[in-house]
Amino acid sequence: VGCNKRLHQMLSTMAAERGGKAYTTDDRYCIDNGAMIAYTGLLMFRHGHVTPLKEATCTQRFRTDDVHVNWRAGDDLSPQPPPPQPVWAPQRPEN
Repeated sequence: VGCNKRLHQMLSTMAAERGGKAYTTDDRYCIDNGAMIAYTGLLMFRHGHVTPLKEATCTQRFRTDDVHVNWRAGDDLSPQPPPPQPVWAPQRPEN
């Protein structure tokens, strides 16, 4: 995906339409999409984005400009505390 020239063009167009500029990296660094997806998920989680598994879907033609990105407000990328209840583990019953 990161090596996709058409995607680079589309990102540049979307950024320009919003008064910004898109930067892409050298193709030799665009090999691990899993790590990029996981890091984006971590940023979303740390800023309160939680999707219950029952509501999780996969949209093949999802537009990247439809994603709500609240962690860029003020460019504060410092880690935020996670929500009180982790989404990856069920609440333990009280004995």
